[in-house]
Amino acid sequence: MIPACRDFSQAKVFLIKIYGRPHVNIPEEKLGRVSSIDTLGPFVLLPLGFAVTGWLIDHVDVGVIFIMAGNLAALISLLPLFHPAIRTLD
Repeated sequence: MIPACRDFSQAKVFLIKIYGRPHVNIPEEKLGRVSSIDTLGPFVLLPLGFAVTGWLIDHVDVGVIFIMAGNLAALISLLPLFHPAIRTLD
């Protein structure tokens, strides 16, 4: 339990670095636009996700979909760690 809590707190520090970085690199007068585009992306992809999930439920067992979705979410969340620019954040 303790190692899991420690790892979770390290992940939170990493997320603070990732989400705090735009405030350092983007001029203040354009920060609102960048934040809006960053927020808009996931909302635009929601209908696509619903369509793909609906099609999958018709063709694949729900348990398999949960396993696939969990693995895909883990993979996508780990991919940025392999980019050199992300790995060298201060």
